[in-house]
Amino acid sequence: MGLKIKILLVIFSFLGIGTAFSQKISVTGWISINAYPLENVNISLGNNSPIAKTDSKGYFEINIPNQPVTLQFSHVSCQTRNIKLTKNRMQKQVEKGILLLGHIEMELKTEQLETVEVTAFRIEKAYNKPEAWILDYELTNGNLVLLLLEDKKRLIRTVDFEGRTLQELPLKHPCKNLFKDCFGNLHALSQDSAFQIEKNQIKYRFALRQFFSLLRPCVVDTYRFLYLGSLSNFNQKIEYTKVCKATSERQPLISVMDEKQAAFNKRFYKEDILGLDKAVNYNPGGLAGIKWRERRENTSNTMKNGSLDISEDEIDALLNTSDDWKKQYFGGVLCRPTYQPLKRINGSLYLFNHLENKVIRFDLDGNQLAEIPTRYAKDDNAWANEIIVNEEETRCFAKFLNTGIVTLKEIDLETGTIKNTCKIEQHIFPEKIRIQNNEVYYLYRDYKKQDRNERRYLWKQRIE
Repeated sequence: MGLKIKILLVIFSFLGIGTAFSQKISVTGWISINAYPLENVNISLGNNSPIAKTDSKGYFEINIPNQPVTLQFSHVSCQTRNIKLTKNRMQKQVEKGILLLGHIEMELKTEQLETVEVTAFRIEKAYNKPEAWILDYELTNGNLVLLLLEDKKRLIRTVDFEGRTLQELPLKHPCKNLFKDCFGNLHALSQDSAFQIEKNQIKYRFALRQFFSLLRPCVVDTYRFLYLGSLSNFNQKIEYTKVCKATSERQPLISVMDEKQAAFNKRFYKEDILGLDKAVNYNPGGLAGIKWRERRENTSNTMKNGSLDISEDEIDALLNTSDDWKKQYFGGVLCRPTYQPLKRINGSLYLFNHLENKVIRFDLDGNQLAEIPTRYAKDDNAWANEIIVNEEETRCFAKFLNTGIVTLKEIDLETGTIKNTCKIEQHIFPEKIRIQNNEVYYLYRDYKKQDRNERRYLWKQRIE
């Protein structure tokens, strides 16, 4: 009898039956490329068939055997990436049956990064000074304003569209970005300060947090009213308010809320950020158990009262101070503000309600005039959640991103349909797209050069 039992134990052990290796563990993480969450990444065990894919926010959660394995991540436009989970790594990282892989960055395939030889007259460098490194740019008052690093010094240079220098302003501070507010004022931003540029000099200096707390809500400025946008419910509800400049009287204009995403974020915040586990049986003993049960009871009471939320400052704090990838994913991906922008175009205000696939038109005094149905965000999975209005405020474009290639589709605001299409096909992942005088301007990093994290080039492409 003893011999038979030993034989059965050997067979069970070989088959992985009745041992720890037969147990499953949950593996979670999120995948991006160039800071964009990457959807439809195939996840497989070694070279086997895929067992899961990432969702629209790059997130995945899979169950695998509790034993050493190699996870393979593949995407049609990216290089395949393998992550080996050794026995030692799994023993160290697995907690309550969950292994947190964290943030995984994918790289484009080599053929996607070939250097482009520009032969068409439709595209050219908007500013071509090899000695000047372009850090950022803006279009303002009919000119190009460039933030440059030249001869190891930072400066703001205003040029016309022929590249001729009009003004220069040396900077004493290590500014990295330019920002144009809804009033048309230009600001240079450093890590902790914002400097308002006026008449080729620094007029005001603000602490960066104070600067954004004051200007972030300001959306549109008209002759009589200032329109403000405020976020709540994990950044999934936006409320627009009009403020009379003469009396400071406030009136609500409209609000839009992504209820499904808000509910998901609330659950994620409760379980994954606050630490209230999904496992019902999780009940640690000792002092840790007492603290956990107190936190669970307090949070449950808060949620019953409906007051559980997180402010934009708290979200920023999670992003800036936490090494926990789930907090960074929560703050940087899940809590990205719902995109229902209010824009001024052709002397009217347009609210782009992407949740209900419609555009609502108001006059400049906030009176609703019409609703126009749309389908561009619903029908195309490459929709990149961005509406771009040209500097003249006469045309608007929806942005689409597919394997790094951007397509701009002009929206007919009378019918809600697409009437023109422009593809930026010469460069992948163009940054900070602006449109003026029927030309698209954008920044491009050369991904094949070692200085790609610093140096960018300003291009322009003609559109019809």
